Amino acid sequence: MFNREHPMRRSIIRDTLQSIRRNSLMSLASILSITAALIILGIFLVLTINIHQIAANIENGLKIQVFFKQEVTEEQKSSLKQALESNDLISEVQYESKDQALKNFSESLEGYSDLMSSFNSKNNPMPESFIVKAKRSEDMDQIKSFIDGYKESNGIEYVKYGQDYIKALTNFNHFVNLLCIIVIIVLSIISFFLIYNTIRLTVFARRKEIGIMKYVGATDSYIRMPFLLEGAGLGVIAAIAATMAIRTGYFYILGYLGGNALLPITVNFASPQLVILNVVLFFLIYGILIGILGSSVAIRKFLDV
Repeated sequence: MFNREHPMRRSIIRDTLQSIRRNSLMSLASILSITAALIILGIFLVLTINIHQIAANIENGLKIQVFFKQEVTEEQKSSLKQALESNDLISEVQYESKDQALKNFSESLEGYSDLMSSFNSKNNPMPESFIVKAKRSEDMDQIKSFIDGYKESNGIEYVKYGQDYIKALTNFNHFVNLLCIIVIIVLSIISFFLIYNTIRLTVFARRKEIGIMKYVGATDSYIRMPFLLEGAGLGVIAAIAATMAIRTGYFYILGYLGGNALLPITVNFASPQLVILNVVLFFLIYGILIGILGSSVAIRKFLDV
């Protein structure tokens, strides 16, 4: 007795499945159309995730280098380091000695490192410096201004950082976010109307049956539920199909690029696990919400329940 399904629940599920079967061609067309829209949306989502991943890796390498004058004192360096470490916009402050600077510069010359062999600790031309890393690339200008305030009193020669590069990176991130939002809005409108038209036809086809159900005392929520479930079901099916397509495509692209070495080794794409997890969660939530919303509007407009 306790294992039996509630009659009303069983009836709602049955009505939902029957509705999908009765309008199989329209349901299939809606699923295919929504799947196509989700695949397009998924491509932009994957691109956005990877662009943010690459941008985050680049941001981790962004730095402001504060070079000292030859006559800088230990007291001046200590005072500046203390001020920098107390700034909430700064994540890390590293000291680079003259010897370390010479070594790094020699290594950066690769095949021409012999040109620096005549320099040693006695005639080292490289200056000491602090390497300052920001928590966010957007704060680099503010940190630069903060450091400039200590320029006269702390033996600072000059401050170096890629201002134009940082602005370009920040602007590109904002552009990608805006583009993704626009694509989501456009495809959401398309998906909404596909679900809306499918449910509208279903409601119209069952108008007599619905009238009888109301006459025998069926509640408004009982009448609405099969249509809401149908819309959500179409969205879920489309989300699953789109997820499989995006998953297959992403693994293929990663394998192709990795095998052909088209990009530098330093370019790190987002892991498949991260991408697929985000895509699955987004598609399922998106598909269910769009399905329920489209169904809800169709019922409210074409039924007086």
